Amino acid sequence: MRFVFQCMVALLLAGCAAKQPAIAPKTAAVAEYGRIYGSRMVAGEIPRSAYYKNLYQLLSQQPVSEVEALHMKHVANLIDASEKLEAGAIDHATYESIARRSNADLQVELARVDDRLRNSLASQQQGMTNTLLLQQMLQRR
Repeated sequence: MRFVFQCMVALLLAGCAAKQPAIAPKTAAVAEYGRIYGSRMVAGEIPRSAYYKNLYQLLSQQPVSEVEALHMKHVANLIDASEKLEAGAIDHATYESIARRSNADLQVELARVDDRLRNSLASQQQGMTNTLLLQQMLQRR
């Protein structure tokens, strides 16, 4: 479980901070929340579902970036699985399996966003290069 938690916090910090500098205060709040309450959740001092519900609340504060929306979907899966675990509807191994699968799905979606952003940036750079070349050609005339 510690691995899933550490991966999620690392992804939140890396993804949110790198993609949306304008929402750095929210990223800092998420990191602070994870630092303070994550170890308590792992130690069993607070219910998993309560931890993930509060994390979801932090992530859902406006504005919500595309990356944060993906994390919110992942956290929603963890809320559902946590509630089932706490109610005794699933065992810990099943919870861990659900959490790992959700994390793997998140990784795939984040990679797609990264690829799309890279392609968009490359396209914009190519467009700027073409514009500069055209300007240079016109200046020579």
